[in-house]
Amino acid sequence: MLHKHSLSFCEERVISYYKSFIGYTRGLSIVNYMAIVENLPTYGIHFYEVNDKDGAAWLLGLSHQGVSLYEHADKTKAKKVYFWRQLENLYFRDKKFSIEVYDPKRTAVSRRTFGANNCNVHVWFAASPSLTKCIWSTAISQHQFYLDRKNTKAVSDLPRSATDIALSLSHSQQSLHSSHSAPSCTSLNCNTSVISNTLKTNKFSNQGVDKEESLAVLQKQIKALQTLKERKEGLEKKLDNKTEELRKLCLQEAELVGELPYDTPLLPGGTMPRFRRRVGTGFSLSKSAVQGENQDMGSMTQLELEHELQSKIVRAAMNLCEESGASRSMRRQRKISYQKSHMRVSGSTAYRYQVRYKLLRLW
Repeated sequence: MLHKHSLSFCEERVISYYKSFIGYTRGLSIVNYMAIVENLPTYGIHFYEVNDKDGAAWLLGLSHQGVSLYEHADKTKAKKVYFWRQLENLYFRDKKFSIEVYDPKRTAVSRRTFGANNCNVHVWFAASPSLTKCIWSTAISQHQFYLDRKNTKAVSDLPRSATDIALSLSHSQQSLHSSHSAPSCTSLNCNTSVISNTLKTNKFSNQGVDKEESLAVLQKQIKALQTLKERKEGLEKKLDNKTEELRKLCLQEAELVGELPYDTPLLPGGTMPRFRRRVGTGFSLSKSAVQGENQDMGSMTQLELEHELQSKIVRAAMNLCEESGASRSMRRQRKISYQKSHMRVSGSTAYRYQVRYKLLRLW
């Protein structure tokens, strides 16, 4: 209209139309406006430019009915509509937006088929990953609105006339600017907020809840909150006890192994706990050498046992000398201990050979 007429002409027409609506209430104006808007072919539809697998350009329309596919030349008639009740899932990744549509005619190819066997997957590509995420977010919001509208219809009373809705809107003190102030509000969502508010007003007015019933409901809610609070405190206390037990077990494991587990629970703002590794023998003696074949152990058996014990001590001392991370004084003490143990083994070996030689001569 602005292309055909001047701006001053359009302003005069707007003022004349505005004067013709003198006497209209706020609610009646809203109802008449929504009646005109709802008849528009693109009412409540969000359009996004996408491409299919073959690179063909399409317009993807998202509304409370489902996901629709349009050509660029015609936004009034959809080429294909996937209703929300047919969709099993929708997801995105990078520039790819996908939907899974339920197909009762499709059967599983094999038992090893992954995913939904009776679903067809339709894929489109957007210009950027951010646009793809926006498409997915809008689709989730529209699907949630579809579910809310379905539940509202199930619990609401008989539909009211336009006059009743206009009367409720006229008496309502809530402004429509609150719904428009939301960052993700659309014309469809704003319309549904008006309708849902009128339905809620009608519902509570028909129920006629008095002060006593509302007070009883409030007391039940307070009691339920207290119960949940006590349960939460009990669970937190139990969690603290279990965490303390786990911390003690981790410290015991660190004393045996020499290293704290990676999942050791720490106190808030605390540091890694210190521990002292337990020192134990790094060897074991043979059963026959310890117990002996006979109860009366001879001199040769005692020498063999002593030699085996000294040899294991030497090996343990050598392992301690080879460990890295010890201080300089500790390494010196370990080296001296290793030298002394080695000298004792050498002496016991020579003495063992002498005793064995004497026994052989006696035989």
